[in-house]
Amino acid sequence: MTAIAVTGHMDLTEDSTPLVCTALDDLLKPYVDSLFAEAVLAACGRLTVVIPFQDYRQNKVKPDHAALFDHLVEASRDFERWPRSVWATARQTS
Repeated sequence: MTAIAVTGHMDLTEDSTPLVCTALDDLLKPYVDSLFAEAVLAACGRLTVVIPFQDYRQNKVKPDHAALFDHLVEASRDFERWPRSVWATARQTS
């Protein structure tokens, strides 16, 4: 689950709008959530990890990302695991 915070920047110029759009595209690339989580930890922030369903790691986490995934789960202060039915329902409504 990805949370994106939006602030009220209403004064974007015509020149800056494409830059903002490019930055947003970059934020939605694979593993950017992990980079953000690492930055939170580096800043002594509090990390909450939400696992969408019980066997998520085995079925969704790629081998080259498993060590970082495990590190972030272990470093989190809060950890939630949703039943698969909740995740499936959320995917249907998005």
